[in-house]
Amino acid sequence: MENVLERLSVLIIDDFHTMRSNLSGMLMSMGARQEPDVAANAEDALGQLRARRYDIVLCDYNLGAGMDGQQLLETARREGRVGVGTAFLMITAENTPEMVMAALESAPDAYLAKPITKDLLAVRIQRVLRRRLPLRPVAEALSRKDLPGARHLLQDMLTSGRGQRADVLRLQADLALEENDADGMEVAARAALAEQEVAWAHVALGQAQEMRGDDGQAEACYRKALEVTPHFMSAHDRLAGSLERQGRSADAFNILVEAVRRSGRSLGRQRHLGRLATALQDWEQAVASWKQAVQLGQSQRLGHPSDAVWLAQALARQGESSEAGACLKQMRIDLRGHEEFSWWELVGQLLVCSELALDKDAILDALDVQLSRGQPPALVRAALIQGLSHLGEVERAEMLRQEGL
Repeated sequence: MENVLERLSVLIIDDFHTMRSNLSGMLMSMGARQEPDVAANAEDALGQLRARRYDIVLCDYNLGAGMDGQQLLETARREGRVGVGTAFLMITAENTPEMVMAALESAPDAYLAKPITKDLLAVRIQRVLRRRLPLRPVAEALSRKDLPGARHLLQDMLTSGRGQRADVLRLQADLALEENDADGMEVAARAALAEQEVAWAHVALGQAQEMRGDDGQAEACYRKALEVTPHFMSAHDRLAGSLERQGRSADAFNILVEAVRRSGRSLGRQRHLGRLATALQDWEQAVASWKQAVQLGQSQRLGHPSDAVWLAQALARQGESSEAGACLKQMRIDLRGHEEFSWWELVGQLLVCSELALDKDAILDALDVQLSRGQPPALVRAALIQGLSHLGEVERAEMLRQEGL
């Protein structure tokens, strides 16, 4: 371990100074040449991850206000700051099933429960590095956007037997997905399944079927993934999408209700369930999901005015008019700078006009002025049509629909 750690860069993320110091001391005693970099919160951590690439990241799950460890990892991966060559270990004192599921959903390389000993940390880091270090050339190729080079390296690893075969096959499937290569995804997934029943491979087969337009076969693959690993959350999400495309919104709704019960800290999942609950007029669930979406979007700096608008609508339909009005007011404070704010403010006013006794004519005049300045984005147009229809403005709604064709 000493010879390995001395040449690797490390970032420790924890909101408690004592924990950062303890982890740093353990790593130094294990052979790290330089004192690890540290961050006290997600914002600081993202700044450091954007400034340089780290070989090892030790991150606490609960980081206080703002993003938690799961959300930080998802954001860093989305931005390409944590790649396939980075060892990411999640640390937490939480041991409730909900918190453990949330921490594991982002698929860190390892999950460590506090208190942590030096021996345990050393064993986990060694185990993860055995998987991640062979993938560093692939990570470098991907950072250069050299997909053909990455594919060649992965194939060479399979041929030579370097690295963990399951990791290599999964990466091959991921690259095929990025390139919309259904056949490539299927080849990698079936090779993995020939050796072991793993949920990710069944999900990959389902995604390949989606690319081919066969949602029925995709559904079967996702259900098989859940038989293999019931808590594999992406299978829940993909299954719900497949069911919805087949016109089975109620079934999709039930799948997502169960998924949120297992792990509710996914912004995309809460938004999807909120949309389905709204379409099915299950206002209690709609309120619950859109509230979560607003909170998660705010903590992840991914807030969108539409979350607050749909929450306001659900509150209004439940008879909670004052809460609906407060929701729209808070949106004006939090998201006024958003590029689509003006459009969504009008959508919100249209949707709750009756319940909040707003001036309908003034809202319609404001909409005409906004439309004179330009056409709305597609999702806004659909929401405006819904709001106009709700107010009985059928001709205006149809005109807006025709303009979007």
